[in-house]
Amino acid sequence: MLYLNNGFLTRVEALTNLLKNHPALQFRYYLIVFILMLIELMPVIAKTILPSGSYDEKAMLREEMEIDIARSNIRKEQQLKELYNQMAFDNDSEAITAFFALTKEDRMDKIQSFSKKWKEENHQSFDGLWEKMKKEILTKQEN
Repeated sequence: MLYLNNGFLTRVEALTNLLKNHPALQFRYYLIVFILMLIELMPVIAKTILPSGSYDEKAMLREEMEIDIARSNIRKEQQLKELYNQMAFDNDSEAITAFFALTKEDRMDKIQSFSKKWKEENHQSFDGLWEKMKKEILTKQEN
């Protein structure tokens, strides 16, 4: 006949029954568990209580330095983008001003030719002339 009474769960159950019946054994069991837990937690406790060493100090200083460098790089990149946008705006403004200055006389000539043509053709109204000039001469606003 085979009994399954030597397994882990059977041993745990037997230990629990012993602890219930014997208070002195219960105290020793919990003391041993507490000591084992302290042994496991000793590195963590030592790290929090003892002052930091040179390695921890170097690691913290390096991390601060990398944060400062990252912030500096982002600030410089933003300044470069702002400079690019400002210079592009200035150059585009100059190009538009030059464009309108160069085409001013041609526009005036075109207006005069429209006016002369309107005078020669008496059948077109002034409003019609204005609409035609708006369509072909005046500039449209940017959207």
